[in-house]
Amino acid sequence: LKVVWLRSKLPGCAGLSTAMLGSASRFGTVRSLFCARVPALVPGPRCAEGGQICRPHQGYLGYLRWSSSKGEDSFSLEDVVAYGTWWCKTNMGQNIKEDVLRSALRKQLDVLEEADEENIAFGNVKICLEEMEHDEEIKTCIPFDEGSLQDFRENQADTEGEEDGQAEFEAFAEFAEANLMTSKEVLAFAEKRGARVEVVNSAAKITGHNGVQVDRIQCFHSKAWNPRSGDGKRVLQKIFEMGLREDIADSAPPEYCKWCKKFQSPEEIQSCTSNQRDCRRLESDSWKMKL
Repeated sequence: LKVVWLRSKLPGCAGLSTAMLGSASRFGTVRSLFCARVPALVPGPRCAEGGQICRPHQGYLGYLRWSSSKGEDSFSLEDVVAYGTWWCKTNMGQNIKEDVLRSALRKQLDVLEEADEENIAFGNVKICLEEMEHDEEIKTCIPFDEGSLQDFRENQADTEGEEDGQAEFEAFAEFAEANLMTSKEVLAFAEKRGARVEVVNSAAKITGHNGVQVDRIQCFHSKAWNPRSGDGKRVLQKIFEMGLREDIADSAPPEYCKWCKKFQSPEEIQSCTSNQRDCRRLESDSWKMKL
């Protein structure tokens, strides 16, 4: 219907193919396709089949604004700013200031008569970002499509995950600094939560269920462990990467069984029928907290 409406209502569009018009209506703008053919669009908004013709942009002949249809993504202004700065830095090496881009986008939203900065339609976001090439400060056309949007979302998820992980580790390091003051306490902490601890002479090795290792930690000496030293921080980082946490229930589920000589899930430990003292089922109750 959009294609039929475009061809019937807009002068000069009769010669454009259905594929071209369909593609244009999908992305919310047809300015690049028929700008040269349309002398002007009627001033002021006019609703027609879910779309609105908007006032012509300063210096441009005009473009089409499509309202967001049911189920179509909408974005806040801050989302668009974050996407725009990310795209420019990633693809162009430009560090655009957020307040500069935000101000330029607001000007475009005013032209589109888009007052709701919390729910901007996909097509209008595309128009605003592409028009940044005409902004005196930005001077860059910022593409907005499903592929780039997916890349941005994945990048945001990775960044947020890294920030959450760093905050969690800092909390763990604070706990360790107050509670793991000796190497013996470190080894006991790791073994109680299911890590494999091997002691040979005056050194120990700690192995997590995921293969992360502390290959050597000095022990059984009063000055062998300093949690504030570089080596101490390295050990704590490795223990954290093993999935060991302050609360046993929050630690990684698998635990090492000395009798089976392998890591077992809490369910596997529970169902074990061995009566050997080294069996994890009898040796510790920590696995019960992870069921």
